[in-house]
Amino acid sequence: MADTVRVLMINPRFQDSSFWNYVAACELAGAKAPSPPLGLLTVAAMLPAHWELRLVDRNVRELTDRDLVWADVVFVGAMLPQQFDALHIIKTCASRGIPTVVGGPDPTSARELYASANMLVLGEVEGIIDDFVAAFEAGQRTGIFEAEKFTADITKTPKPRYDLINPRDYLDINVQFSRGCPFLCEFCDIIELYGRVPRTKNTQQVLDELQAIYEMGHRGVVQFVDDNLIGNKKAVKAFLPHLIAWQKEHGYPFVFATEASLNLADDDKFLGMLRDACFVGVFIGIESPDPDVLIAARKKQNIGRDIPAEIHKIQS
Repeated sequence: MADTVRVLMINPRFQDSSFWNYVAACELAGAKAPSPPLGLLTVAAMLPAHWELRLVDRNVRELTDRDLVWADVVFVGAMLPQQFDALHIIKTCASRGIPTVVGGPDPTSARELYASANMLVLGEVEGIIDDFVAAFEAGQRTGIFEAEKFTADITKTPKPRYDLINPRDYLDINVQFSRGCPFLCEFCDIIELYGRVPRTKNTQQVLDELQAIYEMGHRGVVQFVDDNLIGNKKAVKAFLPHLIAWQKEHGYPFVFATEASLNLADDDKFLGMLRDACFVGVFIGIESPDPDVLIAARKKQNIGRDIPAEIHKIQS
């Protein structure tokens, strides 16, 4: 049997000005942070069973000397608003001789900024995690592992390791149904990271994730963190009846929130299904009421619409 590897997974702090850092709202609800680091929890589920894993979310608690002394290696996952703290963690680990493995949207987009990390795992990890694990267990401690774009089969993505968190620390718990978006908004990195053909998990995968969240005692808000839930409307429409049935069977333990494009307003039946599943919030990118701005931003899905009327329709 291979030797145990002690992996310390660290979720960096979000900068104070970040959209993702609404700490005051969390405090009102008795939580410490908005959501757990779904990316790290998903990667954790792909690592060998004989590796020991611990998670420190620096939005929830401080990183201690005891944490670092325990670790053989530190995994860091970072979005852009976490960049400053991620680089601080890498520097701290380097000063102690602890190798760092870094991945996530920001390192994938700006690898040169993370050159001080020992190993970079770039892109969607499903297709390269086995290569990384084999290299690490063979003693490799430097290198770049980069996934081929837009090819990850997320129907094979395992259930996130929700057991690594305390759900009471968070305002909501999150799941992912799809990756990618069909639109071409000029300012958005989603199509560069995940492509324009949204790929989806299957129904049973998502229901299993919801069941795991239910069994760990969470009640309340669950976020579908898809960048555009209706990017593949056919797939989500097929999924929603099963979600509605699951909610009814379990006594409606969750209310859901997500992100979607404004063309959500075009489909009354779909809106009704979201309502029946207990979706209570949808984050919609309006960007501007000015058609010239929308054209310049390639936000074609919002052009020629009565935006206030359609927002009110969705709200209703």
